[in-house]
Amino acid sequence: MPKLETALPPDPGVAPPKDPRPAVTPARLPPDLTGLTVIEERSVVPERPIIDGAMVVYLGANRNPSIPLRGKIISQRFEVAPGEFRVVKEVSDEGFYNYAFESHDLLGNLIIENILGDGAPPELRGRPRKSCEHPEHLRVFMRMRNRAGQAEFKIMVPAHKRAEFLNYVVQHERAMRAHEENVREITIDH
Repeated sequence: MPKLETALPPDPGVAPPKDPRPAVTPARLPPDLTGLTVIEERSVVPERPIIDGAMVVYLGANRNPSIPLRGKIISQRFEVAPGEFRVVKEVSDEGFYNYAFESHDLLGNLIIENILGDGAPPELRGRPRKSCEHPEHLRVFMRMRNRAGQAEFKIMVPAHKRAEFLNYVVQHERAMRAHEENVREITIDH
């Protein structure tokens, strides 16, 4: 049975009880807390930039490969003024995004809008491509190899995003190596 609590109205003739704890004022704070700031857990996570305009090109021999990767870019559209919209994007670890590098439809016809044309470097012309803004997906594609050890994908990043992306790759891979080393030490100790 749920517990019901009832509060009595305050007695006008009785003062409310005083808090026995002393009041905390800036002058009474311990000196070691001055100048310190609270760090939220989210601020410790390495920056994951959105790489607008990046592209992944499939170099392999399979006709219509499909690569699912964990995480996605979430886009939200806001109206900031009548008829004026703003799109906000963020990197999410939730769910999966499937990259379908389709070069041909079900009838065997070339899908022109998925293929790199004459403006591409010669070794990439005629190859299927997909847009990709997720920094981790770009890193995975950049490192993916076939059984012979050859790159399966080539990534293309806008010049103004190159340093930001490479910085992400260096930080992420350094963190991965440190994590693997910690796991190895824990495994050896036990």
